[in-house]
Amino acid sequence: MAGSMNVALLKSVSVNTIGQVPATFTVTGICIDSEDGIDSSLFIALDEKNLQVNLEKAMERGITAAMWRKGIPSPPNLPENFMIFEVENVTDAILSLAKNYMNHIEPIIVTITGCDQTSTTMDLFCSVIKNKFYTHQCKLRENNLLELSLSILDMDRRTDIFICEYNLEQGVQHISEFLHPSFTIVANVSKNYDIQKVIDVETGMKASSVLILDGDDENLLNLDWIADVVSCGFGESNLFHVTTMSQTDQEIHFELAGVHMPFTIQSRSKADVKCALFSIALCVHLGILADEISNAIKDVIIEN
Repeated sequence: MAGSMNVALLKSVSVNTIGQVPATFTVTGICIDSEDGIDSSLFIALDEKNLQVNLEKAMERGITAAMWRKGIPSPPNLPENFMIFEVENVTDAILSLAKNYMNHIEPIIVTITGCDQTSTTMDLFCSVIKNKFYTHQCKLRENNLLELSLSILDMDRRTDIFICEYNLEQGVQHISEFLHPSFTIVANVSKNYDIQKVIDVETGMKASSVLILDGDDENLLNLDWIADVVSCGFGESNLFHVTTMSQTDQEIHFELAGVHMPFTIQSRSKADVKCALFSIALCVHLGILADEISNAIKDVIIEN
């Protein structure tokens, strides 16, 4: 199910409304392309070219409301029950609407970033929580706030956990400031990574937030972090560290200090073990039992 927004949320970013807007009015799902209107009810006119044609196509697909820049003439012959929300700037309105919607839903916000293997960490984590929480996953192709906001607006109202995966090397400060994550995993980073970009990950986090790091990288641990740092790795100084590990042709078996439960992943790479550690640490913080974590991650097919 797509995101559902009531009239109060829509009016919060609008400067004017056209049409009779009942108090019970809601939109379910948004589209910015008339070809994507199926199962959506709000058309947002990012592209003002051929607006009349695009709107007509969107209405044929079930659109019941539209949002566009103030000053654009309303197309003639619109149905009386069709709602128009006028805004000063469409992109700014989408970002503001996404923030308001996120605050309305109040999911736990998790971000997963790094230079490599963020998808492996995401897959392992989601394999555990998918049967316990209602989740929305967002994988950014570019660290773009518009792309992020459109994903947020597609989030189901029942969402418990919003998970955003993004690339550390593309600049991250604006993503952290926009989302204010409760949990952030910094997965594998490149050998010559920019330490400032890692520091920027924490920009939007609070002191009560949890930052999960590679504890085998002393450069990361020696930084003066504001958030609560949870270290993972193979070294004994890490909070989550491997005590025993064995390998077969297709699997790695390992145990963790203080966790009386063996773990298995379908991989031959030690780097994937570290991804599993990040995921396990986050799941433990969410109150998930070790046996549930172990049973879930052993079935994940890790693609290298």
